[in-house]
Amino acid sequence: MEIRLLRSFTVLARYLNYGEAAQALGVSQPALSKQIQLLEADLGGVLFHRGRHGAELTPLGRFMHGQAQKLVADADQLQQSGRRMAAGRIGRLTLGFGLSTQEVAPRLLSLFRERYPDVELTLEDMPSAVQLNLLRAGELDIGFVRLPVSHEFDWIAVVDDQLALALPVEASWARGKAGLTAMHDAPFVQLAHHRGAGLVDQAMRYCAARQFTPHVIQRAGDIQTVMSLVAAGIGAAIVPLTAQRIAGPGVRLIPLTGRGAHWQVGAAWLAGNDSPLIQNFVALTREHSVRDPAPAPTVTA
Repeated sequence: MEIRLLRSFTVLARYLNYGEAAQALGVSQPALSKQIQLLEADLGGVLFHRGRHGAELTPLGRFMHGQAQKLVADADQLQQSGRRMAAGRIGRLTLGFGLSTQEVAPRLLSLFRERYPDVELTLEDMPSAVQLNLLRAGELDIGFVRLPVSHEFDWIAVVDDQLALALPVEASWARGKAGLTAMHDAPFVQLAHHRGAGLVDQAMRYCAARQFTPHVIQRAGDIQTVMSLVAAGIGAAIVPLTAQRIAGPGVRLIPLTGRGAHWQVGAAWLAGNDSPLIQNFVALTREHSVRDPAPAPTVTA
């Protein structure tokens, strides 16, 4: 039973006039008559009696009318939903982000929600390595991760970040310090490796290249706690420059420069994934991409 024929039936049942119904459907009157005949042949009964004053529903027609209206309405709703899904206007999108995009990712999500209010969005803070594994498993749609990434992902660069030395403002041992070269005897706080392997490994490589080994006295499970420990005078830390947004007045950040100090963070998704939702988010990200960390004075390590 074709929805097209049921639609013609419901329109004719509303007008009870072949001429008016044909005009509403945008077809000729003979074409409408043919469609009703096809539906009657399929059902094995007559739906309308035709008279001088128009058409009249038969008992079979009255029985079919209510259910046909529901089927046509459901088909219209399904078609509309399918078109919106194909256009990336409805559905569910899961995103991951990290410290370098702590400000950018929520802002992009807010802009996306304004443009596509019927899309369900989920945003979760997690390390890049975790995001990449979830992308591979199909449990994450887009991740804001450290670049570069392997060929299995497509990506666009979003933020440029760099290492910075975080020092407590009030601690006497930190006064006058302006770079790593003056920090050989200073205590350090470090992010736990499993919470930010990319950052920790890059910081250690940067230090090793300068023949410097930080004296780590405490580790923390998130960068906010690292910054709080620095503010409390427990130790210095090597953090992303973008951490200045959460540093507070008790922490002074000194950008580190030179080879190995800089990196990019980008939006990544599985290569070849042509999901309209993902493509819409990527397009919006390209429109509003921010490619530099917040400004700060530069001091060479």
